[in-house]
Amino acid sequence: MLLSKGNDSLRTDSPGAAQSMDPQENPYASPMADIGPPPLTPVELTRKRYLNHEVSVQSIGSLYYLGAFGTALMTLGMFGVVASGGVANIVGGIVTSLIFGVLTVFFILLGWGLQKLNPRVRIPVAILAGIGMLYIPIGTIINAYILYLVVSKKGRFVFSDEYKEVIRQTPHIRYRSWLAIVFLVLLLLILAAAVLPVIFVAG
Repeated sequence: MLLSKGNDSLRTDSPGAAQSMDPQENPYASPMADIGPPPLTPVELTRKRYLNHEVSVQSIGSLYYLGAFGTALMTLGMFGVVASGGVANIVGGIVTSLIFGVLTVFFILLGWGLQKLNPRVRIPVAILAGIGMLYIPIGTIINAYILYLVVSKKGRFVFSDEYKEVIRQTPHIRYRSWLAIVFLVLLLLILAAAVLPVIFVAG
């Protein structure tokens, strides 16, 4: 190294000495590795495994809400007919209206139970699905699928308390909402294709 004439600073003849070093750069630090996302925990893996089934069950609950809307309209319509004297048997009309009203409440409870994954609704939903399979062919297809959702091995686990704990521990895992909407719209279209012809024929 040489002592400069103009001042007391030292300089070196090394080629790299002229390059300034970043004061925040640590020449002794190990190179940074590109670390990906942390691996999923067993609880997260369980949630992802059953998430499609969970959302499918909850989507079926929306169909029961739709059924409740239909029976509610029938209830109001029948009461209107009875009030206007449009039926010969008034008592029969009132009883029919009450039956539709009870069905409305029943469907609402089933829809709510399915969306909350309440295990108490599994048996009534399975019974209704078994009856609905008699309506060939659309009713058979839809209700066979509903029956699978609630009585299969996956269905039993999704309705269990153990899975509720899995949901509680994984609030950050959510289903892609647009897929759920598409699935629900398709089910509604299939149901409408089965019900509307019957309504027009009856009318």
